[in-house]
Amino acid sequence: MLISMLLMLLVLYVPGWMAFLAVGFAALPALVLAPTVSVAWMCVAGIVYDLVGIPASIVTVFAPLAIATAAAVALRRLPGHASEPSFRLGESLSVPAACLYVAVGVVTCALLYLYQRTDMSAFIYQWDNDTHLSVIRAFADTQRMSTLHVGSYLTAGDLQAYPFGSASGYYPAAFHELCALVVLAANVTAPLTVNAAISVMGAVVFPLSMSLFVSELFDDDRMALYSGAVLCGLFPAMPYAGAIYGPVYPNIFAVSLLPVALALAFRLMRDKGSRHISAFAALVLALFALALVHPNALFSFGVICVPTLTVQVAREQRARGASARRSFLIAALVLLAFVALWVALFFAPPLRNVVSARFAPTSTVGDAMRSLLLLLPSSFLQSLGGGQPILFVLVTAGAVADLVKRRFPGLVATYVLLQIMCVVATSTFDWFKQFLTGFWYTDSNRLAAILAIVSIALAAEGVSWMAEGARSLAMRRSCRKATGTSASIACTVAALLVVTLEGYGVFPNEGGTLARLQYTLNGAYGDWNAYTVNERSAVRELKGIVGDDIVANSTYDGSLFAYGSDDVHMLYRYNDNLYDIDGKATDIADAQLIRTKLNEIAANPEVKAAAERLGVRWVAQLDTTHAIQEANGFYHAEDWAGIESVDDNTPGFQLAYQNGYVKLYKITAY
Repeated sequence: MLISMLLMLLVLYVPGWMAFLAVGFAALPALVLAPTVSVAWMCVAGIVYDLVGIPASIVTVFAPLAIATAAAVALRRLPGHASEPSFRLGESLSVPAACLYVAVGVVTCALLYLYQRTDMSAFIYQWDNDTHLSVIRAFADTQRMSTLHVGSYLTAGDLQAYPFGSASGYYPAAFHELCALVVLAANVTAPLTVNAAISVMGAVVFPLSMSLFVSELFDDDRMALYSGAVLCGLFPAMPYAGAIYGPVYPNIFAVSLLPVALALAFRLMRDKGSRHISAFAALVLALFALALVHPNALFSFGVICVPTLTVQVAREQRARGASARRSFLIAALVLLAFVALWVALFFAPPLRNVVSARFAPTSTVGDAMRSLLLLLPSSFLQSLGGGQPILFVLVTAGAVADLVKRRFPGLVATYVLLQIMCVVATSTFDWFKQFLTGFWYTDSNRLAAILAIVSIALAAEGVSWMAEGARSLAMRRSCRKATGTSASIACTVAALLVVTLEGYGVFPNEGGTLARLQYTLNGAYGDWNAYTVNERSAVRELKGIVGDDIVANSTYDGSLFAYGSDDVHMLYRYNDNLYDIDGKATDIADAQLIRTKLNEIAANPEVKAAAERLGVRWVAQLDTTHAIQEANGFYHAEDWAGIESVDDNTPGFQLAYQNGYVKLYKITAY
């Protein structure tokens, strides 16, 4: 997996870094901003290459960008060209601080996500992973990686066998394209690249992005900057909760990059001297990249920035000599304009399917509010339990400190707003919930990841405020500056140590949220996985027998993952979508014949013709002893009788392979 991680870091950071160096950004901020260039280029190249028929690979996608940016850097170094940075971004972010963020990110990733992991290609057998893994595999198989044509059935044989309606369509698939490129380059499986990608985002991308954002917020506060490195690893909502709930890989990728756009926006809002073309271009590029990774990141950006923009507009009006009333009115108009935009987008037809999604409430309003005090803002974190009340106090202290110092009251307002949104998402089920949280599918877990960004910043300010208080107290008792500095450092270390021990359940009581997440991740990727190691090993052997032929299967025995995980071209690769809300079958007539009557192929010409049209040549049966059917209310034996009832004595079939419960039959009826 290390090679896959290195490849991802290489393509995410090197070309983009050179691009920002070429336009005059300082080296360290350019490095942090680099993924925005690489992601935007990768997605656009995927669309263009698909249109003109160029196979996508790491070389064909990134070599042109790398060559162009290297040439641009070389030209900038020629005599007569400006060598000084043209944009003041990240001036307070030092290399040691950035390295500390990454170091803590690496340790956190090892403790939470990779803890006791023995199989780096393991994956979670549930929810959306059937689609995520299959899309990555389909991208790799075809080398066609357009976000406008995303699907699990993209090869010629798969398109012929597709059992539903349209085989492809738009989906924010930057995450999948990145993984597919690495699948091809390193010759590894899709699950391994997913694990590599989550590790890269948790260990490097998100911490580095946060380092730039925190440095922009507190450019004169080194204690807050360095504290932020530790605090980045203490909020379970981002990124690792998303790796088990959902999993929501595109959201993890988007939220990992979101602090980069926030850093640019906050610099532009608070520093008039930075408002020139390169700064605005960098922000537009970052927002474009976020939209390609996942469009709801733009709404997250707005929720965090608009309150601060409103406050900043009022402040600038006052600085120009406007009255308090006029300043307030202009700021209110700015806020009202964004509210109007929100309403317009909420009712926009293209977004109706998004905002109309509904997650059922998982708690009462009272319980949801009490959960906030334990720093459990989402349904998944509430199910984990534990809580981090001391960390919540630290975040609250930061919010109070910010209001006292009048630093970023808009950020405090965002914090309160996101908390309200989480309460509404977890405890209500009405129109207001759709309006307030619909752009995130009314999902509290996606909102909690955004809340983590703001909470990290405020907690860092809280640590700094406490350290400042300890320093002042020590200086009153001793006039020596060294004494005050020592007290400040000791207070910071103590505060960070306490909240770290709290998260991992060491202090003050057992069962911290991070410890519970660690246990849950370890189980979900290991012993709890119904798709066992032995079963998956047998599936890999099936690949050597069937090649790229279409294999009939029942999704409820685990075989729906076989294509995404190990490139066995199963007929059915999705779960729980056989019937619509009215009880009507969603798959085509030929596919319905296969899953209900394939066992009759020797005597039923209609079934035989359907199998030939879909190109079905084999039947696979996997282990059903893990209660997959019983655990899923959508399963009905009659839906899969044509596949599950095939045995050694069924006419028209020949047993070609058996390994324990795993069987493969060759269709001999034609």
